[in-house]
Amino acid sequence: MLTGPLDPSSSYKGLAGIPWPETRRLTAKNLKALGEIGSGHHVKFFLEALTWTPLHKLEHAIEVIDAAEQDNIGLVIDFWHLWDSGATPEQVAKVNKDLIYCVHFCDSLEQWGQRGTFEQRGRDVWTGGGRIPLKEWVDAALATGFDGCWSCELLSPKYWELDPWQTARDLKRLLEILLL
Repeated sequence: MLTGPLDPSSSYKGLAGIPWPETRRLTAKNLKALGEIGSGHHVKFFLEALTWTPLHKLEHAIEVIDAAEQDNIGLVIDFWHLWDSGATPEQVAKVNKDLIYCVHFCDSLEQWGQRGTFEQRGRDVWTGGGRIPLKEWVDAALATGFDGCWSCELLSPKYWELDPWQTARDLKRLLEILLL
């Protein structure tokens, strides 16, 4: 599940301009409802806090998940969104491993805390070629005790044209090296 709006220039503005306590309450209420539906079907959900949205901070994502009180709602640790939102590896290392459902392994051209836009131009970089100190972030995720799914994200049109099998092998190898 993604926080929104996906495109702030569209007609849907999401929770933009709503004070945090109300954003927290509404988001937790909606997550709870979704979690209840999913639990009846043995479905788990993870929340991805997008950097350009009102709900973008790691601590806020954790707050709303906790407030939803659903065992089937967790969190994705997305390096790009967290880096751009000003999170640190130290914060990531303190996340309860049971809340983490997936790690998105990716990089950023933007400065730490810059809050990239929905166009995600700061992602136009090969993973390992940007500004995120990937080893620190990988180590932080591992420090939680998380041992689940890692997903390499490469949201760069210039790299989409490369051989997908070779790209997958290269990114997998980089992640394997950093996981050591």
